Amino acid sequence: NLTSWLGVREVAPEETLLHLVDTGQLPTPRRLSEWGLDLIPASLDLARVEVRLMQRPLSTLLLRTALRKTEGYDFVLIDSLPSLGHLAALGALAGDGLLVPVETSVKGVEALVGVMEAAQEYREALEQVDPRVPRSFVRLFIPTKFDARTLGDNRVLEKIAGVLKDKPVHRVEFYEITKTAIQRAIQEPRELSTNLVNAQQARRALDYLVGFSLSPVLWR
Repeated sequence: NLTSWLGVREVAPEETLLHLVDTGQLPTPRRLSEWGLDLIPASLDLARVEVRLMQRPLSTLLLRTALRKTEGYDFVLIDSLPSLGHLAALGALAGDGLLVPVETSVKGVEALVGVMEAAQEYREALEQVDPRVPRSFVRLFIPTKFDARTLGDNRVLEKIAGVLKDKPVHRVEFYEITKTAIQRAIQEPRELSTNLVNAQQARRALDYLVGFSLSPVLWR
């Protein structure tokens, strides 16, 4: 998860959202100076939260309520579980929208339908407590394992656009994880490049026609 990816290994239970469930208060976040952010870490101990949340009424709104009392941050990113359990709902209902990673594969597209249905249910649930919830609860799709040169991956993006129906869809690309590169990519979204797709298909055809025949010669 995000905690281990950021290099945080040793985590006490009271540093996690277990503290929120037990006390109603957010734990003091860790300051990660090298990343320029504060982190409330996760651990396997959070598995106990699932059972406790099931036993409390309106428990999935605990994190949302606590975050609304928190000041001093431009934005809060919640790394939610890829599931539809109580713990995942705790994270989803705490935000003002969802960022959805989608693997560019058949399985990724199949899972997307379920995600969109869950997102609609989350939005309808939040609307009961906050009428200002945006109509489009999914704010961003993040295709993973994506290669813009391949026809299959681009078809997956077309299917994602089909799921969104009449909502505007823009594509952003960046090749370095820096603030400047990401801001520039968001400011300059582009449409599907058929030239990149055709170039990939041409390379594949050349591999079949020429590459496979030449390879044994080059090995000698």
